[in-house]
Amino acid sequence: MINTITCNKDSVKVINKLFDLLTKPGLINLNAQDIENMTKYAKSITNQTVTIKEATKEAVEKSGILSDELKKAHKYIINVTAGANLSLGDLDTIVGTIYSVNDGERIFASLYDEYLTDEFTIDTFLVRL
Repeated sequence: MINTITCNKDSVKVINKLFDLLTKPGLINLNAQDIENMTKYAKSITNQTVTIKEATKEAVEKSGILSDELKKAHKYIINVTAGANLSLGDLDTIVGTIYSVNDGERIFASLYDEYLTDEFTIDTFLVRL
């Protein structure tokens, strides 16, 4: 007998993004144990993605990533995907702004995408227990 798992479109998107965090090169990568620890008892995992051009506190706040969903999450994973133009100071601004909204258990990752120049994406994976 073959066991099958039914996934909706959003579930597939989350799985693909988490797979990217494990396999694509970046400044800060995750391993399978990191993701397992964050999602072990999850009832749901949702993903939010925004694209912005500048890494200022105001830009991150206006992007919509700091939603009520993020404020309520017990655990979350943040990924910033960017090209070579994003500095460590920019990453610090993004992560610090997100951390100020929710101080729950979190993991941060950063992936490199050579095709992104003046913009970057922020993904949050929100874990509900």
